[in-house]
Amino acid sequence: MTVAGRTAPPSSPPATRTLARDLEPSADPAEAAAARVVPAAEPDPAAAPGQAAVPAEVADELGCQLSRLMRLVGRAAAQLAARRTDGIERAAHVLLAHLVREGPQRTTDLAEAVHSDPSTVSRQVGALVQQGLVERRPDPKDGRACLLAATAEGQKVFDEHRGTWNAYLLRLLATWPPGEIRRLASLLDRFNSDFEKFRMPLGDEPVREGDSQ
Repeated sequence: MTVAGRTAPPSSPPATRTLARDLEPSADPAEAAAARVVPAAEPDPAAAPGQAAVPAEVADELGCQLSRLMRLVGRAAAQLAARRTDGIERAAHVLLAHLVREGPQRTTDLAEAVHSDPSTVSRQVGALVQQGLVERRPDPKDGRACLLAATAEGQKVFDEHRGTWNAYLLRLLATWPPGEIRRLASLLDRFNSDFEKFRMPLGDEPVREGDSQ
């Protein structure tokens, strides 16, 4: 290759791959070289022995789809919340749902379970208590502490919210075979369980809870 009257030294082609879905529109198909590219697959240091490394473009696609999913779930939740008249904040409903599913808990344990700080959870719980959806009970293991528990009215409101969301999902997936819906639920359960246990400190290798240090 000649550049400005000089012959450039030969070089190896860049280690990149082009995804067909990322090609930019072009009048000339030969201009596909201008398409977006992502790094080629590299060995994954976190892969288990004997496990094939995940290509970089697969991780890129997964990240894009997860971001897309979070936006869509947020939009759907906001739309459904706008139709309700109970005045419960979306974040407060997460707390109520956890208390219904997991039973009475202390404020600190509840905050840890929903990955929030105790002060924020305390404020949200206060609103639920005022609405009669959550009550405080003495902790039988520690007389100085109290437990948060869903009331009968809280259970009723949770059931109404769950029924609305379930109906939304079933309508959304109306064209899916039941087996694929079950498969999706199973994979999401596995993904969420691994996500909850996964820790990756800055500058460190990925760590899972329970792994030997």
